Amino acid sequence: MMSSIEEKGQSVYMYVGSYTNKSDAGVSLYRLDTGTGETQLLQTVTTIKNASFLTTDAQTERLYAVSEVQEVQGQLGGEVVSYERDSASGRLHELNRQRTLGKDPCYVSVLNEKQSRLLLATNYSSGSVSVFPLSGSGDLLEPLLQLISHEGASGATERQLGPHTHSAVIHPEGKYVVVSDLGQDKLIVYRWDAELKQLVAHSETAAAEGAGPRHFVFHPERPYAYGINELNNTITAYAFDGEEGKLTALETVPTLPADFTGSNTSADLHLDPSGRFLYGSNRGHNSIVVYRIDPDSGRLTYVEHTSTHGSSPRNFAIAPGGKLLLAANQQTDTIEVFQLDPVSGRLTHDASRSIAVAEPVCIHIV
Repeated sequence: MMSSIEEKGQSVYMYVGSYTNKSDAGVSLYRLDTGTGETQLLQTVTTIKNASFLTTDAQTERLYAVSEVQEVQGQLGGEVVSYERDSASGRLHELNRQRTLGKDPCYVSVLNEKQSRLLLATNYSSGSVSVFPLSGSGDLLEPLLQLISHEGASGATERQLGPHTHSAVIHPEGKYVVVSDLGQDKLIVYRWDAELKQLVAHSETAAAEGAGPRHFVFHPERPYAYGINELNNTITAYAFDGEEGKLTALETVPTLPADFTGSNTSADLHLDPSGRFLYGSNRGHNSIVVYRIDPDSGRLTYVEHTSTHGSSPRNFAIAPGGKLLLAANQQTDTIEVFQLDPVSGRLTHDASRSIAVAEPVCIHIV
């Protein structure tokens, strides 16, 4: 049954971000075989607290991590930390760090615009987006270029009494940024204004009341996008007009089975490399839901739910080649490895490849 997962694949680097309540290891580096799922621990970084989200810059050997804290040395706000990646070993060397001027940064992304290179960090508790300039080599520069502060809230639930920016996702062409605001029940599209040298609000789309938009992904080839809603446990499919920079909701589907009555919050979502399947994680039901994407309409057809064999899968990643999915179970301190069938989209757990790591909350594979 597991024969295909035992075929050796590409050797890549897997960076794991962790909360640091149980261990000092904020970032852990592994070598990962994308065929067998075999991993080897190469490095742990203990100089960052609560590294809850990681990203790399496609144009440089830089890795960026947020430190999801409310203050640093008595000053309000979290931090973004820049690391140089050794191309031969994958090992990280810290270059510099900057304060975000917002509490609990939880997402980081890189915008490579024609004449400007920017790093964006969303500050969940402050409801803001920090915009940093980057040097040509990817260093974080001072001062902070822009701090975008959202105002207002939907008030639909007790977690929506203020704005809570949860992600800032760059369109593949780099023209637009979609910020999911869980507290406002809105997705706000920003564009880069070259004259003002700022991100400016371009359009916004309301989510359902009490939905709590969290993470978002663009389809790599089709004019569609998908957002996972943390509080009402749904995924919304959108059409995206790249000329107008506008999102239009197509449909909303559940992340949970109809007979589940327990407590749950949805968390992460990803497309497989082919763009044929969409995956979303459930914390409480502790599962990955799988949907098939209709290439002509962008709509979703249910495939299955698969247990993550652990508790609270806050984040997961699909390895290059699309044959492995790795799920980070925050509360049970494991990363579980699954074989991904590229034809059916279904997942098969490989218990022999389970990775013990304290409070894993982000997986980034390069």
